[in-house]
Amino acid sequence: LSDIDGAALAHDLGAPLPITVCGLANISGFITLQGRFSGNVDEGTVEMVEQAPTDFGPISPAISSDTDGAYSLIVPYMAGGSSYQIRARHGLYLDNAKLINVVGDLANENTQLWGGDANNSGNISIADLSCIGGALGQSPVITVCGGPPPVPTGNPDINADGVVSIRDLSIAGGNLYKISPQPW
Repeated sequence: LSDIDGAALAHDLGAPLPITVCGLANISGFITLQGRFSGNVDEGTVEMVEQAPTDFGPISPAISSDTDGAYSLIVPYMAGGSSYQIRARHGLYLDNAKLINVVGDLANENTQLWGGDANNSGNISIADLSCIGGALGQSPVITVCGGPPPVPTGNPDINADGVVSIRDLSIAGGNLYKISPQPW
């Protein structure tokens, strides 16, 4: 810095300016659905929610592939890492969630969602078993499972094979009383 005559002006910052180093990381993996085979996955979502107060802002959720459940998210992180909650969602299944510290790319962040939430209420209860049991043998599936508003409607065909069968009932029965979110 100088004055109008070119003489240097004294300046003192008092301390070095802080520099924050940030990066972008690719978080990827596969979401499998209990009771469904590859190619019968349907799209779901994977969300990353920042836990630390760095305030990167919201991150758009990734849509998992409808053929193999693959997903990929690009998220910002600070030097030393940034804390996020990763959450996988799919209708008729319980959410899975966990906390992760992002310090770079993370591959193979895989999880399996537990099925049987026929009314999409966030828990698997007698109401889900009743809906599935009451629709046994339906093909095509015409029953809609739902609770009181604001619970969205669901479907008794948990494994999406086009018929409500004992397989759907056994998936839900095996997960009775589980609630969202489940561990990743």
